[in-house]
Amino acid sequence: MTLRGKPALVVSDIGQAKTVTLPLSLPAQDQVRVAMNLVVEADGTVRGHADVESEGMFGLIARGLMGTIPQGVEAQVVDKVLTKTGQNGSSGFTRGKPLDLAIPHRYSTDFTLPNYIQLPGPGAFIVPQGFSSPTNIAATFEQLGLSQRTLPVPLQGRRIEETITLQLPETFKPTALPSGVQLKWTHGSYESKVKAEG
Repeated sequence: MTLRGKPALVVSDIGQAKTVTLPLSLPAQDQVRVAMNLVVEADGTVRGHADVESEGMFGLIARGLMGTIPQGVEAQVVDKVLTKTGQNGSSGFTRGKPLDLAIPHRYSTDFTLPNYIQLPGPGAFIVPQGFSSPTNIAATFEQLGLSQRTLPVPLQGRRIEETITLQLPETFKPTALPSGVQLKWTHGSYESKVKAEG
């Protein structure tokens, strides 16, 4: 990833050489799409399912990660990820086809977070990520770090799209929803929309 935009020497099998410039990261080709369904039960337990699709640089990262996880230890890996991200629960994932480079890399995950939300009673909660994607929107903002910087931080070009459907128990009546957000910078933008049904 650190070689993007750098000059490179390419030598053919017959000895002809030329220099090229390696392509930069482009949001049109380096993408992650997450579709997550969350069900909140009456006791505050959250059950989730996520489908993750990665292309370009992020497809390469996902293929590498999935390729290093031995068969049979998926549950232990997921438990470690949940613990490190402050989520107490269990999860598992279904592998995609890491060796098929003709299609975007895909995998799915199911997770359960017991007593994730304090119910009944008023309050707010952070929508859980489960074991959805190490390159999600939250992770992107974490890379940016401080609100003011004295030194630049490298950030690969990308497009990340997350669609989260949250189903609440019938006994739970939300008093307020998060408002949508639109942010624009010189080199990017962020937009969120929230819609309630029923």
